[in-house]
Amino acid sequence: MFSSFSPLTSRSSANRSSARQLPVSAGRWIVANMAGVALAMATFGVVADSPIVPEGAVIGPVGHLVGFLAFAAVLAAVQRRALGIARTRYRTWVLAQGVSVWLAYGLAYVAMGPPADFALGLVVLGISTGCLLRAEARAEGIAQVAGVAGRRLPVRGALAGLAAVPAMFPVVFVAEPIDDLLGGGFPPFLVIVALIGAAGGAAMGAVLRPVTTPQGSPVEETVAAMREVAPAPRPVAAPVRAVVGR
Repeated sequence: MFSSFSPLTSRSSANRSSARQLPVSAGRWIVANMAGVALAMATFGVVADSPIVPEGAVIGPVGHLVGFLAFAAVLAAVQRRALGIARTRYRTWVLAQGVSVWLAYGLAYVAMGPPADFALGLVVLGISTGCLLRAEARAEGIAQVAGVAGRRLPVRGALAGLAAVPAMFPVVFVAEPIDDLLGGGFPPFLVIVALIGAAGGAAMGAVLRPVTTPQGSPVEETVAAMREVAPAPRPVAAPVRAVVGR
């Protein structure tokens, strides 16, 4: 499913040179987060609450870890495809997002209970995504251009997670009609969870926006301009062949 993203290894240097630089358009990024969080939450629902899963198979900390890793596997794949991620590893994204949200959710559940566990999980998801975006920007050489904006990505991620919490509330008001319309059970549950994810993902994508330079020009254009003015490497093979041929 994720073979096109080179999940366990970075892409080859040939592919990197043609990879699209951060950032993408705001609309593409928001749509990616809407679809990514919606699909990820539905995936978590399948892993945690599907009737085909044996009762008790995913209950407890280990089961929640499996669910959140499945959640992160889907979300990371969609986000990385939208951004054209070329430097950081897919496995790193899955572990960073999945494990961090699992820890935040579990600790908040034990200390405060719902809905604090849900809210803190979203905030940590935003922070981890911001850290991953910053790591990719640094690997691409963009952080030096973006300056302070790149360093603030984790903070913006936290704000994005906070914004996602109230954005999901309107879905609560249509949850019961959807459940009645679809006859109850697991299918309407998946639909409701996906709608909640889409609303929250849209808010997260709108707040955690791609980095731009202080002048407002896209970072990718700035990096491209720097590469154009960089001196080309001097050829070595041609003089050697000339000497040898004499």
